[in-house]
Amino acid sequence: PPPPPAAAAAASKGAHAKAGGGGGGWVEETLPRVDAIVFCTGFDYSFPFLDRGCPGLVTSADRRVDPLFLQLFHAHCPSLSFVGIPHSVVPFPLFEYQALLLAAVYAAPPGPARSGPPPSAAEDHGAAKAHKAAKGAALLEAKAARAAWVASLYAAQGGRRSNTHHLGDGQWAYALDLLKRAHAQTVREETHTGGREMDLETFVKMSKAIYDDAGVARPAFPGDPDVYRRRQYRADRFTGAWAVDENHPEGDESQE
Repeated sequence: PPPPPAAAAAASKGAHAKAGGGGGGWVEETLPRVDAIVFCTGFDYSFPFLDRGCPGLVTSADRRVDPLFLQLFHAHCPSLSFVGIPHSVVPFPLFEYQALLLAAVYAAPPGPARSGPPPSAAEDHGAAKAHKAAKGAALLEAKAARAAWVASLYAAQGGRRSNTHHLGDGQWAYALDLLKRAHAQTVREETHTGGREMDLETFVKMSKAIYDDAGVARPAFPGDPDVYRRRQYRADRFTGAWAVDENHPEGDESQE
């Protein structure tokens, strides 16, 4: 159903709300009675279905899902994985990269775990393909190395457990690492003129550039004009070219 009139009016405003005495309003004007105010202050992770079946397998206190290798695999039982845990990210592309690694890991033939990281970007492409195709190849480090990765992450965060899955600007290096581990270089996308191969590293780097540009356009202080929210872009995900769409200038209410 459509939101109540008061909520719809609130959604169209760009000022701070205040509430009290059963009603609500904005700094410069009064609104009708507000039915509900939702404070979007974040969330906690909870897996009660795992707690019932396997007590102690996963803990999720203080916004930390423990223990996750690569923010994705259970460090001790990598057949259990959690897509979508990182926050402060561009979510759906990142979760797709996680899914690509999951597919690569779970589809790989069984074999001994690797002792080191996957081939670097500087290595010959043919060697990377051979690594992927080698019988018995595994895409994850051994159990001790996975546990060490988790311990290193926790140590770097000090006592701030709630930051365990906060990526922010670190999401781009993380995305590229996922793709490198999965040996995922391109995906085929169908267009009205036929199929084309999209280079994933190019797409990630373009996404980062747009993300950074939008960040620069954000107001310095809460309550300042937030016209950056109407900033629109033209982007070619195949070439990585992008630009601010000059046909949708910031602050033009008609473009909402």
